[in-house]
Amino acid sequence: MGGQSAKVRLRSCTTRVNSKLEAVVANPVQASNISSAAVYRSIERWHPTLIVDEADTFLRDNTELRGILNAGHRRNAFVLRVEGDDHEPRRFSVWCPKVIAMIGKPHATLSGRSIVVELKRKTMLEKRERFTDGCLNDHLARKCARWAADNEGRLRSHQPSLPESLFNRTADNWIPLVTIADIAGSGWQETARQLAATAAARKDGDITSVLLLQAIRELFEEKNADRLSSEDIVNRLANSEGSPWPEYRNGKPISMNQVANLLKDYKVHSKQVRFGSTTRKGYMRDDFRDAFKRYLK
Repeated sequence: MGGQSAKVRLRSCTTRVNSKLEAVVANPVQASNISSAAVYRSIERWHPTLIVDEADTFLRDNTELRGILNAGHRRNAFVLRVEGDDHEPRRFSVWCPKVIAMIGKPHATLSGRSIVVELKRKTMLEKRERFTDGCLNDHLARKCARWAADNEGRLRSHQPSLPESLFNRTADNWIPLVTIADIAGSGWQETARQLAATAAARKDGDITSVLLLQAIRELFEEKNADRLSSEDIVNRLANSEGSPWPEYRNGKPISMNQVANLLKDYKVHSKQVRFGSTTRKGYMRDDFRDAFKRYLK
């Protein structure tokens, strides 16, 4: 029952976020389930912002639908279908803005074409301004539309500079948002680039392992050491205030096994390391060289 209740809460959160997005995006079309044919016919007819909810219930094993959504990452993307008794070929555009809400992670091919936003329950100490329905939504939508109309020329012509860590599809994903930030000004330029670089640091926007890399590099530098024991790492992490490590899982500090699991994607593995006259499980600094270079500034 606990797991089911958690799913219901998550479902409610994604649905509410989608309802807020619907109020401010252009030509919104919402769907809690949609077929492949409905996707390309809706795009061809309405040129919408397609908002898909509960995608985990029907998208995971639907390779045809996933292929169409993947193709829609490009402006000149079409699917070909035949129509009528004469089977006349016709092409349908599959390019439009899309929001896909789901429990769990999307398929890698889809997440690679997306900006992934993870929803988390707020803590008791976190306070957020209430975003009410009705006239506030309408007012915000009118302001967004007016701003877009006033800046259409600049939005079309602007070529933003991007962080060096962004390239290929990841860069494509962020160009529109960084463009908007540049034109909006007032500090948004730097904020957008920081968010883009952080999101790009790890696939699917999972920055937990990047934070771990940062903490381990700082510990290497603080100790001026070429090796660290697994025990020293977790002891330091467990006492790191303001970090996720002291209450990493169910209120308990991160363990040596959990550290190892987070590092394995970087091809960094613990091993028996000599410390003076003894050997302990640990890591050599040289084993982190590639990960530090690729994922940290």
